Amino acid sequence: MKRTLRNLSAVAAALFFSLSGLSQANYTYQLDLNKLDNGLMEVKLTTPAISEEEIDFLLPLAVPGYPKTNLAFGPMVAELTAYDKWGMPLPAERIKPNRWRIRDAQGLQRIEYKVRNMWKYRQQNSVFLPVENFFIPGRAFMLNPGGLFGYVEGMEKLPFYIYIVRPKGLFASSGIKGMAAEGYRDAFSFPSYQELADYPILYTEQRPASFEVANTTVEIGVFSENDKVNPQRIQKVYQPLLAKLADYLGGSLPADKYAFLFFFYDGEILFQESVEHGNSSAWVWPEKWDPKLLKAANLEEGLEKVDMHKFLHIYAPWNIHSEEFLQFDFDEPQKYRSCHQWFYQGATEYLFYHARVNQEMIPEKTFFWFVNDFLAAMKDFRSDVSLTDVSRRTYTDLADQHMNLEFKGTIASLLLDIELRARSGGTHSLKKLVKGLAARYGRYKAFKDEELFGIIAEMTYPEIGQFLKDHVGGTKPLPINEIFNKVGMEYDAGDNKVYPKEEATKEEMELRKEWLYGE
Repeated sequence: MKRTLRNLSAVAAALFFSLSGLSQANYTYQLDLNKLDNGLMEVKLTTPAISEEEIDFLLPLAVPGYPKTNLAFGPMVAELTAYDKWGMPLPAERIKPNRWRIRDAQGLQRIEYKVRNMWKYRQQNSVFLPVENFFIPGRAFMLNPGGLFGYVEGMEKLPFYIYIVRPKGLFASSGIKGMAAEGYRDAFSFPSYQELADYPILYTEQRPASFEVANTTVEIGVFSENDKVNPQRIQKVYQPLLAKLADYLGGSLPADKYAFLFFFYDGEILFQESVEHGNSSAWVWPEKWDPKLLKAANLEEGLEKVDMHKFLHIYAPWNIHSEEFLQFDFDEPQKYRSCHQWFYQGATEYLFYHARVNQEMIPEKTFFWFVNDFLAAMKDFRSDVSLTDVSRRTYTDLADQHMNLEFKGTIASLLLDIELRARSGGTHSLKKLVKGLAARYGRYKAFKDEELFGIIAEMTYPEIGQFLKDHVGGTKPLPINEIFNKVGMEYDAGDNKVYPKEEATKEEMELRKEWLYGE
């Protein structure tokens, strides 16, 4: 079954049901980007057939990739009206900022509403710009499905058909397979709301750049308020960088297409934010560059520093995840929170840095500076709660510990990598484990949360499973000095840093070489 497709005939069929008044078992959404109403986007929905007298229609409070439940999608919606098949309004009341209760719902056929331009209200209402919607008439539209399209509670797993009319002269970029850069109409189908929410689209006046990396088509879409940045400038950084990353990962990647969607804004530097999706990432960055404030000499250096982390999420969580990840609740995400966020974030961040030293993009000395930075950062967080507990309770009482999933999760992943190298004589690694897990599961197959440690032990060594139970699932301190000793390094607990041993053995140095530069 194709999970995402560009399929005009499918949408045409959905529109036939919509216009004929016949009942349907899907959602059909229509947008015309040429017809903003005083800056508001008009959204038209033909609803699936409803059997209840009363239903709730809602927009998300949270989306994957953003660890809080305060998104302002609901407040950006205006003039929501529900209609029956004769075009008569039905009772619809906003009962929460993101939720409308519709009565006499058995007669419901369509819902219409308008969405405000978050870019206009970014100072007052924005929570996290990369997941929000921007409308620059005639120039650019950043469309994030979670902020545009709602769903009937309990009916999120029905298909969604999306039909968009775009302005003449705007090009499209998206992770959607088969989406044409040029055209006037776009039509897509998605098997569920979770799939729909994972595919932002950028329409912009600049033609996207496109190139091949291994088996993946990479697309770069750019909007730049003053035309200071174009896709080709970013391609010059990304193409060699991603080629090295593909080599690092064995010449094959778990994605047919990947899109980088950039929105560069003019004026005061207020935001530099990004979010990952399964086949794309969305970025809101300043056009004007301040090396001190943005911690990079220029745009190119800034891209090189952060690019691969977002891209590497094509492995975890998008191709390695638990059942809880696939059950993400957009209104109450705490209900199905995976206890392996530490892996999704920590292993990804570690591989980002390891790839750079492995492919000789940075020297060993710089790599260990980064390691020491992570050691310092994790000290600011609690040591009496496990990484699995923090993962599970990010949306509730351990929200303030969320960043430690990246900091301590990275160090745990690094130690796991060394331990795998040590036990296998240098032939096994975290990279191989991640690739093996992605091949075993993939995007639509999941493991049970409580089984991951056992699965990893089965794929590697029993001792690795015990390491994870003790130091990730439990609160035993990470054996930092013990494991670093195996690669000729030692940990100074006093200043919380690792240093090369003065008299490392030949075996330790050989293992360090295999760890840092091996396959």
